[in-house]
Amino acid sequence: MKQISYDSAVQLIYQYTDKLAKEGKLNKKEDNFSIVLPFEHHQALIVEVGTDDNGDRKVSFKVMEKDFVMKKVKNTVLNVFEGA
Repeated sequence: MKQISYDSAVQLIYQYTDKLAKEGKLNKKEDNFSIVLPFEHHQALIVEVGTDDNGDRKVSFKVMEKDFVMKKVKNTVLNVFEGA
């Protein structure tokens, strides 16, 4: 099975973030967002970008050994987001 380095995985996430920004789906300087990069054996790298308790922008990465991604609930949004 192919293996990639942590740095290569982070680079894939940055490339995907840039793609979303170019498509107008994401404002990477203002939006709070998470991106999950799933791998085989339920492994994942998760990036979370948002405002911390001090109001500063923060980027954090989580390496997950056991990550499970559910199917999207179609035609449904959470009621906690205004204008969603």
